[in-house]
Amino acid sequence: MNDETIKIQVRDTIDRNTPDYMSCIAMLEQAEHTADRIRTTVKPSLFTERYFTSAEVMRYLHISRRALQNYRDNGEIPYTAIGGILLYPETKLNEILEKNYRNFRTSMT
Repeated sequence: MNDETIKIQVRDTIDRNTPDYMSCIAMLEQAEHTADRIRTTVKPSLFTERYFTSAEVMRYLHISRRALQNYRDNGEIPYTAIGGILLYPETKLNEILEKNYRNFRTSMT
């Protein structure tokens, strides 16, 4: 173990009001919070490529489910279907955004 070894005193009973119990619960809640944060912010990668789900792409591009369907049908957005789940490669989405980027200020002149 490291320098922060947890020391619990042995007692006849431990209940919800004992400091050791409350400390243990607090640490578990902090661990749960950290795990939830990691689960929502860290995306798994496959061969160094990160993939988005349909819901994530819709939020990322600010588009509807139907618009995403149209982009898929027209071959405008690449995707992979695995077991009924559609996955979209992040690098390809970014390439599409960069390729179709229009600077509003320069296009007005």
